Amino acid sequence: MPAGRNAKRKYFQPKPGHDAKRSKREDLAAGMKGFLITCSQGNETRSVVEAYDLLNQHFDSETAKLEEASDEKNSTQPTEDDAEKAMAEELKKYNTSAGIEERKARFKAVESGCNNLIFISSAVEDPSQFALSLLTEIHSNGKGRARYVQRILPVVAVCRAELDAIKKTAELALAKFFSGPENQDKTYLILYKTRNTGITTTRDDLIEAIGSVVKSINPACRANLNDPDYAISVDVIKCLCCISVARNYAKLRKYNIHVDEESVQDKVSRVGVAKGSLETDTKTAAAPSGVVKTAMELALEDSNGTATVNTETIGEIASVAAVKGESEVLRKTTGDVVTV
Repeated sequence: MPAGRNAKRKYFQPKPGHDAKRSKREDLAAGMKGFLITCSQGNETRSVVEAYDLLNQHFDSETAKLEEASDEKNSTQPTEDDAEKAMAEELKKYNTSAGIEERKARFKAVESGCNNLIFISSAVEDPSQFALSLLTEIHSNGKGRARYVQRILPVVAVCRAELDAIKKTAELALAKFFSGPENQDKTYLILYKTRNTGITTTRDDLIEAIGSVVKSINPACRANLNDPDYAISVDVIKCLCCISVARNYAKLRKYNIHVDEESVQDKVSRVGVAKGSLETDTKTAAAPSGVVKTAMELALEDSNGTATVNTETIGEIASVAAVKGESEVLRKTTGDVVTV
């Protein structure tokens, strides 16, 4: 009987090498920076793969733009053969193990400790600018590029979820965005959210602390709740605090990566055409008598009641008069002459 209990106890123990098949992710820690990404429930693994594709594609695109600008400045116009050779070398490097390792080093998923939330650690120097260019490109094109990823927030610093540590980290992280004469009169918005935490610091205390840090860096900065230049998001996850700085937060739909397939320009054009058509129909259907009088006064200038006007003016006067039942307005068919 004791042997059976021991055998049963061993049965539930993990087998040697069982965890080696799946490498455990590194936990979120203080000192990291990267991107805090929300996703749909139960799709964290798919969201990580999707986030890798989005970030790596945009990183390659931005790197290619910088290289092209550098080549144009330092060399002559490249030929088609040179471009093809460069593309072939880039593809060759992309498929090698060194290229794969390079892409892995750029962005690395770590355990956030929460459901529907993933954290991508990154070696990008300025996550805020990187996320701004990525979201601007997505919203300007008007085409969604993700199914599971919902929002991407650029985390500029991670620290312990203690009020003193948050203030010290914020002083270092926010100085880049609010210091200097070029950042005078910048507006900001402070957002606060907690997940799976038991800290005693209240929301009001933390927002007041971040606001005092901003004022100490640049007293001319002021709060703006509608359309701020910078949105400072403070996300407390377990015992850690992620500080994010998002530019054009309201214009980019709070950094929501999902956009309508119809572009903003198409919407503006469609609404403008509909509005113009509605105004035209309204004028034709129910024009006040003052409009007819004004049109007649503009068209009839001499004392004999005749004036030479263009065909469009005649049509407008005749149509408006017909709607209003103005029988005194008559149109002659001989030439562009209106007779009263």
